[in-house]
Amino acid sequence: MTETRRGIAADLEAIWRGALRRTQVGPLVRAALSADPPPAGRVPVLAIGKAALPMAEAALAVLGDRADDVLCVVPEGGRAALAGARVVVGSHPRPTRASERAGAEVLAWAARNAGRPALALVSGGGSALVVAPAEGLSFEDKVEAAASLMRAGATIHELNALRKHLSRTKGGQLAARLAPAPVRVLVVSDVPGDELTTIASGPFAADPTTL
Repeated sequence: MTETRRGIAADLEAIWRGALRRTQVGPLVRAALSADPPPAGRVPVLAIGKAALPMAEAALAVLGDRADDVLCVVPEGGRAALAGARVVVGSHPRPTRASERAGAEVLAWAARNAGRPALALVSGGGSALVVAPAEGLSFEDKVEAAASLMRAGATIHELNALRKHLSRTKGGQLAARLAPAPVRVLVVSDVPGDELTTIASGPFAADPTTL
């Protein structure tokens, strides 16, 4: 490799490492909460998605003993423990019964904290990690409907439109369960365009799609 090519390679690596540093979720969450802290008092915390654990860890570092009833839903195969939090495991990218159990945990958390100002930390993967089928549907119904769309080559937007209509948490329904209290939501996007209704199927974003 020539000196010129080595120099270009070093520059590219420096740019890549700089981009990774800038997108670490922990510092981003700490910065957001430090600049605009949640209301005074105890704050229930929910974190769901592939980045749930580092996001929750950062939130706990800022909130300290103000953090209350902290629930994290994380994917299988990674770290599944965080001091000061209850951590439950779901499955990704295809949901399993673990995802259904995680969905029940999230619904129970929402019921306990309805009417309380809360903090929600949302990242990609939440659609598969948290499954709570709509009334009258079985877990198998919901999973097979989504799998059929995936096999047909549906886009993430099309897939999530279906998921919202077959769920008790997605498409803003989780926010509705906490109403009328305000919920501070920090979101890490993994979809083109950063559309809030699409990331994790938008549990805290109103659903613009129709039947």
